[in-house]
Amino acid sequence: EVYRLIMTDLLLAVLGMTLAETVRSQVKKKVWPSLTAPGFDISRNTLNLIHNQTLFWVGFFFSPLLPLVMVVKMFLTFYIKKFGVLNNCEPSARSWRATQTETLFLVFTFVALLGVLVTYGYIITRVNTSDCGPFQGSTYMYEKILEDAFQVEE
Repeated sequence: EVYRLIMTDLLLAVLGMTLAETVRSQVKKKVWPSLTAPGFDISRNTLNLIHNQTLFWVGFFFSPLLPLVMVVKMFLTFYIKKFGVLNNCEPSARSWRATQTETLFLVFTFVALLGVLVTYGYIITRVNTSDCGPFQGSTYMYEKILEDAFQVEE
């Protein structure tokens, strides 16, 4: 499910917004010159990066190929957005308040990481394991983790 969510995010957030910016830019150039050209929204794109980072954190424990998928997605996202910015957007008229906004984004990132860690802690210590997979023979995941850690010490 995480893979599907990431691919849907790529299609809707990246390709959809770039297509909308391209259409708006072309309408401004050819049909309606008084229409304002799209601008690059730094805060929206930063929140999108935080969202992608959180998706990665959530799925990393359960999806072994997720790092590869996220690298490809971020690579495509960067170059698609770069193309869109260079060809469709014009510079913002207002300055971006970097220091205050950076603090807010760091808080969002911390809250997301904390939420993922609490969820992982609950799953590792309270959710019963299945009869197949690397944790078979243990009631909870942490039992197998501790058992393997003590075997390494010997």
